[in-house]
Amino acid sequence: MGERISHYKSALYLTFALVVTELVLYLYLFYFSSDVANRATIRVLAALLVLLGLWLLSRITRYLGAVWLLFSAGVVVWQMFSIGRIVFVPALVWGIVLAAFSVALCWLLLFSKQFGIEFSERRRTEPRYKAMMRRTATAIVVLAAILATAIDIVHLARM
Repeated sequence: MGERISHYKSALYLTFALVVTELVLYLYLFYFSSDVANRATIRVLAALLVLLGLWLLSRITRYLGAVWLLFSAGVVVWQMFSIGRIVFVPALVWGIVLAAFSVALCWLLLFSKQFGIEFSERRRTEPRYKAMMRRTATAIVVLAAILATAIDIVHLARM
């Protein structure tokens, strides 16, 4: 009958749903205020990076992505309750959905034994191009960090 979906694929689908939800919320916010949307850009980019990292089977993305998702869910919940009163608006519903996706995905990435087994097995049998793409992505991130640090040092020296 129906085949059970693997935990790894579940994580990918859930991350994709998170990216789509983040993107829809971003577009919704952009419609009302581009300033608010600009501050939410990091959320969309981080969700995309987690999706890419999981697809590339990156261990560092697995763990740092889970920490980011937990932090992100905490920020959403904190923002909902820091206002002092809860007003039902579409952004609130999106916030609740984002927090739920983030917590579920965090649990799957960190605490699911089956996910860990499937992740390790997929890394062991991965195609060569994925390993090469993962190394290239790591090199790009390191070079971007070095460049950003160099720019900061130059700006600091000019002060």
